[in-house]
Amino acid sequence: MASMSSSQSQSLEALLACPKCKGSLKREDKPSGFVCAGCKLFFAIEDDLPNMLLDEAKPWPLTGSAS
Repeated sequence: MASMSSSQSQSLEALLACPKCKGSLKREDKPSGFVCAGCKLFFAIEDDLPNMLLDEAKPWPLTGSAS
């Protein structure tokens, strides 16, 4: 499978929305994922794919050793 270019990745990121409130997401680099400022939830990127499952989202900001 061919990897996406940076511009393709950015345009796909622009389409993502919080699954809870449908609000916009901010990209975080460390740890790698997306944050919804309204819901204060963190959605991790796992194996180059954003995990947008509400059951697996973590409270933001992350605390302790969670990554």
